[in-house]
Amino acid sequence: MLQIDEWDSTDPLLGATKGKTFKMYQKDTVKPGESENQNDNLNEVAAMTTYKDVPHIEFSLKSYSFNFKVPKEVAEYLKSNQSR
Repeated sequence: MLQIDEWDSTDPLLGATKGKTFKMYQKDTVKPGESENQNDNLNEVAAMTTYKDVPHIEFSLKSYSFNFKVPKEVAEYLKSNQSR
């Protein structure tokens, strides 16, 4: 589906229109003395942004951003999942 082994690192795209952003979340770590139900907060840990007219994505993790050229099938797959 995502064919991650086919992604090529690239420079950020200037002037390209960003599309959908897929956000990834993780629950807080349960600390000693807390029950698992005490800490149900979700924190955003990463985001993947598509571009409307080009097969590229931007993957952000904390304060880092990585840009990739992806196969056209991957870009189409991600676009087809944007309305869900």
